[in-house]
Amino acid sequence: MNRSSKALANHASNAHYLLFGGFCCILAYGLFRAEPVPMPFHQADKIAHFSIFAGLGLWGCYLCPGRWRLRFWPALILLAALAEPAQAYWRPLRVFSEFDALANIAGALLALLMVYLWPSVRGHFGRLSGR
Repeated sequence: MNRSSKALANHASNAHYLLFGGFCCILAYGLFRAEPVPMPFHQADKIAHFSIFAGLGLWGCYLCPGRWRLRFWPALILLAALAEPAQAYWRPLRVFSEFDALANIAGALLALLMVYLWPSVRGHFGRLSGR
């Protein structure tokens, strides 16, 4: 690998860390804000909860080395489950929503399924197409 290839690979790696950090910042902003974030339509917050935890799962798994992934998934699912009760406890104007907690957990579980099922799905469709 020449010097420019290494620099490009390092830049791409930094971009992944920045994206993961962005997901963490959005999560922290939503959790620690005194009042709920304004949403453009009814139940839009469920899409936001689902998307944030799916993004955290996908990029967090990408950034974790092999053996750390086994610790990453339980930690992410625990965070997904406890984020809503913790928010209601620390922010008095916020209310616990079991559907928000379920959207958090569903996003994390979808990311988990995508990460671990994608190689077998890709291999299956590759065999069907003759590749």
